[in-house]
Amino acid sequence: MTKHPLKASFIFSLFAIVLIATEAINTPAKGIFLINSYAQTMRNFPEAAVRGTIAFKSPPEIVVDGKSERLSPGARIKNEHNLLVLTAALAGKEFVVNYKRENIGGMVSEVWILSSEEAKVERKNPAQ
Repeated sequence: MTKHPLKASFIFSLFAIVLIATEAINTPAKGIFLINSYAQTMRNFPEAAVRGTIAFKSPPEIVVDGKSERLSPGARIKNEHNLLVLTAALAGKEFVVNYKRENIGGMVSEVWILSSEEAKVERKNPAQ
């Protein structure tokens, strides 16, 4: 007696559908868990990062602690959940941040927008 090839592919397809359905059912719970885990953790910032306020103007223009400056090309801005944010979405807004400058040129190259809990933690700024 020989095995019918259609039967094997049908069983495999059925198994795949069950696996995908099981994963789809569990996915929303995983997403909620991940969002909650962001709220419970504090990020570690580089020692060279400086605490300040940044107001985002028309990209790449920014105001850092009251002084007009520009973001470096390729600057990375991360929100409270450590996700990258586009500068255009931040235009006209001001945030308490930790930021880092380029070694050459001194332009702001990395920005971390702080959550209210992170902003409460005191930070000693390195000598500039």
